Amino acid sequence: AGDGDAELARRITIERIRKYLGAFLVKMHGDVDAIVFTGGIGENDATLRAAVCDGLANFGISINETKNELGPRAVGGEVQSSFARIKAMVVPTDEEKSIAEQAAEVAGLFKAMREQGSSAVGSDAADAQA
Repeated sequence: AGDGDAELARRITIERIRKYLGAFLVKMHGDVDAIVFTGGIGENDATLRAAVCDGLANFGISINETKNELGPRAVGGEVQSSFARIKAMVVPTDEEKSIAEQAAEVAGLFKAMREQGSSAVGSDAADAQA
């Protein structure tokens, strides 16, 4: 049952992405420059990217299979086909770093570091003048 549940979850995910993509295309009157795939799944799952873009050539969205397999290693991270009007890009991200930075900010660690840094600079300047 686990594999069936996983496949269902994957199909639902792809359908939801396509639903939002369609809604954004309508909201922006088709004036879209690029679709960006990022994060763990967006960066690493070529079959998901292909499934999301499948059948959207009439909207200017088409994936090149070879480039799509390269993902973020494709030139400029661009994986669209040569006749696509809208770029399809795979952009690497460092989710762990972003989470750590946000946690440090919430905990006030950056503020403490800035305060320590400015007091250290101030004491060095005072020592230099003495």
